[in-house]
This record gives sequence, C-alpha cells and structure tokens, in this order.
Amino acid sequence: MQWLGYVRRRLHTDSGFYAPRVAVLCPCKGIEPGLERNLLSLTEFERQNYEIFFILASGSDAARGIVDRVAAGSKVKAHVIIAGSPSNSGEKVNSLRVAVENCRRN
Repeated sequence: MQWLGYVRRRLHTDSGFYAPRVAVLCPCKGIEPGLERNLLSLTEFERQNYEIFFILASGSDAARGIVDRVAAGSKVKAHVIIAGSPSNSGEKVNSLRVAVENCRRN
C-alpha cells in the first residue's frame, strides 16, 4: 500500500531535470476502425519531450490521408515517413529501420 501511495504522489510532481528525448515510432498500413482516434491518442501524451514518427511503406497507402491530418494537427512534433519497398526484410522491419535512421537526423 505504501508503494501505491508513492506512485500516486510521483505522478503529480515534476520529473526534475531528467527528461530524455523520446521517439514514438508508429508504422501504419491501411485503414481500420478507430485508426484516427488511435493515432490522435499518440499526440496527447502528458510527456513533454517527444516526437512522433508515423511510417508508411508507400505514399499511396490508404491511411496516408488520416496520418497526414493527424500529423498536421499534432501539438508535438510529428513526422510522416515513406519507407519504400523492403529489399532484404519484411515491410514492418523495413519501416522501423527507416524510421530509426530518420530519428538520428532529427
């Protein structure tokens, strides 16, 4: 019970000087029910020092319009990355690899 009290108190205090940058990687493919709401939730974290990378394998992906809209309206820095076709891996692995490369540049 003491642990729970400690956690609750810490949730409402400043984290101090330790606030490392965070990259949220979100590979997307196609449209599914609730996609826009799910992507919007990534832009609403209480954490301050983060960027979002939405990754699509193709610029013609059906999710592109939703991803662009969410990224444009985001309060935090959001990027849309077109990973392209994979050469030696699966599509999701390629998308994540390209996103990590882009994280290093930002």
